[in-house]
Amino acid sequence: MQCGTPEVSFAALIMSPAAPSSSSILPLSVSISPTRGAHGRALMISLGAAVVALAFTACGNNDDIIGVATTQNTERTNTVYALSGTPASLPAGYFFVTETLVRPQLLSTGGVNFEIAFDIDSQGRVQLLPARVVAPDSPNAPPSVGIQQSTVGFDAITRAPDRNYVSDSTFTAQAGDTFILQLVTSGCTFGYPIYAKLRIDSINLADRRIVFTSMVDRNCGFRGLMAGLPTN
Repeated sequence: MQCGTPEVSFAALIMSPAAPSSSSILPLSVSISPTRGAHGRALMISLGAAVVALAFTACGNNDDIIGVATTQNTERTNTVYALSGTPASLPAGYFFVTETLVRPQLLSTGGVNFEIAFDIDSQGRVQLLPARVVAPDSPNAPPSVGIQQSTVGFDAITRAPDRNYVSDSTFTAQAGDTFILQLVTSGCTFGYPIYAKLRIDSINLADRRIVFTSMVDRNCGFRGLMAGLPTN
């Protein structure tokens, strides 16, 4: 069953197997013999209505939600360095699914260990580089990342929008700029993404260092971006 899939390309999504949840199984075993007339039609309509009602329940009131949230949203302040012109020992990327700072690299599996890499251009601006921009030819296609720049501040973003993301494209930022991200991950079934927000706090050109604040809703399909356990 598919419930309002967001407008984002899922061509490279690796679906992870999942056991069916109790909410997706009709708890009835019905044997129907051929029936003529209005009674047969009424029974079929009733069963159809039950399936439709069950579908809305499984979709979390049509809000692109499966199940309940289990992971708290936490605001984090992170320090990374530009991908170019810095030692390979310094982090220059972020893996939002685990909220981990990394040095972008191609793994032995053919995948990558990051979703966004950071760089600083010749004008001193931060570049947000999705994995598919940095490693377009990796054997296993990197996860898709949708980005949009926010028109409001970091704290004012309480829920991520479900559309208008630009997929797998470089964004340029200055200190104070805030972005919202939609990330496709193989850890979520049915193609549900996770969402995050990110603010560039400072840029130090001398040592090519970037400080940013982030918050990730790691609950598949949930779009809440406030601290604590999200409800939507």
